[in-house]
Amino acid sequence: MKNKNSKRLDSIKAAHQSERARSSTRMEDYLEIISELVELKGYATTLDISRHMNVSAPSVTKMLQRLDEGGYLEYEKYHGINLTKKSRCRRN
Repeated sequence: MKNKNSKRLDSIKAAHQSERARSSTRMEDYLEIISELVELKGYATTLDISRHMNVSAPSVTKMLQRLDEGGYLEYEKYHGINLTKKSRCRRN
């Protein structure tokens, strides 16, 4: 019984680690798209990001909030998106 529980815990741990890796990759994808949009248009909107990432606008908003909390960008709803120095380092 103990071995079975140990295998289950190892499986759960592995799933969480792979989720973190996917999340990190998604964050980098968002930062790259935002950077490209800013370079092309001078700004990036939630709708632009949504269209380029092929995800819903609420999903974009959620990710922007996470990136803001992580210090990768400055995001204020309805006011725009500004990349920080930390985001530039992450993409390079």
